[in-house]
Amino acid sequence: MMTLKTNAKPFLDPMPQKKLPNLIKSIFVASLICAGGLSSGSAGYTESVDVDRCGIEMNKTLRFVISRLSGSSNTSKIQVSCKDLSIMNTWREEEITLTTGRKNGIYTICISNDTNSPCEYVISTFVSTGVPADMLSDVFGMKVKQRSTLNETVERLFVNPSKLITR
Repeated sequence: MMTLKTNAKPFLDPMPQKKLPNLIKSIFVASLICAGGLSSGSAGYTESVDVDRCGIEMNKTLRFVISRLSGSSNTSKIQVSCKDLSIMNTWREEEITLTTGRKNGIYTICISNDTNSPCEYVISTFVSTGVPADMLSDVFGMKVKQRSTLNETVERLFVNPSKLITR
């Protein structure tokens, strides 16, 4: 049997194994963003858009939602594309529902017209911390019944904004 001796040094991995999954995830996300896979809908984040520049005549309920979210110091800028805003504008006003969610540790504000998919679009995020249901009710000026016992922070509030508008 013949053995081969070399002066080659063992391969040294320049990247610790702990960082490899994060690198792979970053490359994957970057490729999705470049391909447009994370641009809109399905609770994905998108770049903030100046809704006034979309040139869409929004229905009364959507205008109310955008106004409340834009006017709140507790929420980020509106995070939907003009295309998504056009889709939302076709929804029946009484079917539009807002709720909260959580993505990557950030509390989000979701909008949908489907009760089976309550977070169809992430429309904004909360910039401060607190109980999401309480923060959402504050944004829309709703009075929430005071709880007699301490509840978990996963309690979810569903808001039908068309019922909040005085006609």
